[in-house]
Amino acid sequence: MVHFIVALKAEARPLLRHFGMTRSRGAGSMPIYTSASARARLTVSGVGEPASSAAVRAAAGTGRPVAFLNVGIAGHRDLEPGTPLMIHKVTGARDGSVHYPAFPFSPPCRTDTLITVAEPELDYPESCAYDMEGSAYFAAATAASGNELAHALKVISDNPRHPTSDLSAQAVEELVGAHLPLLDKLATTLAALAAQVATRHQQLPLYGEIAGRWHLTHTQRHQLHRLLQRLQALAPDEPARVSAELNDGALRSGRDVIAFLQHRVRELPFSLP
Repeated sequence: MVHFIVALKAEARPLLRHFGMTRSRGAGSMPIYTSASARARLTVSGVGEPASSAAVRAAAGTGRPVAFLNVGIAGHRDLEPGTPLMIHKVTGARDGSVHYPAFPFSPPCRTDTLITVAEPELDYPESCAYDMEGSAYFAAATAASGNELAHALKVISDNPRHPTSDLSAQAVEELVGAHLPLLDKLATTLAALAAQVATRHQQLPLYGEIAGRWHLTHTQRHQLHRLLQRLQALAPDEPARVSAELNDGALRSGRDVIAFLQHRVRELPFSLP
């Protein structure tokens, strides 16, 4: 599955039509839409970093890898409106945070740096893209799914010659809608990548059971994967005993589960600290 995160309803409309998504029940204050095939989901987060981060956190924790794709408009000092960009580096102007998405595939368009600002950028001091959500989005999406499954595609909407005051909802919808073939190709690529990650995890005994019962961060999922690999290698019968112990209700969180498994691995004969 690919989960789109968009800030504006105008950015969402072309995607909703193209992927045949309808609003899900119980979506709450942030509208969530799902395609009939369950190939794609979409959340309209609203504008700003806190909203984007909250949308990702709400979409994560399903127990299986989710590919996140932030789609929206951005300003740029030099590029013309309508230019699509994937993001290879994002910096938060507020806190100086930096994130680097990973590309285990060939990007379907050019890539660029993104700077996330609190207010629309009108001066464009650097030759890069500017938005209001990217930094917090990448922080949350990377924590949830890793930097291989957290990406953004921005369509340039404004520059010094075409100010934001010229933008309308219709113009935003047309800018995103012009790149539906590219977005479809990218969604297919990311869905396949998420499936590969899921297959690697599910081949391990207990992984699906644990990931389905406890919320795990991206880091915890990697820890879980390594611990279960070691458990299986050192004592092939141990996963069945561990499964029985997991049902006693003592473990309340993903952190508890990781600590429990670390203890079990250390107790095994010939196990190294």
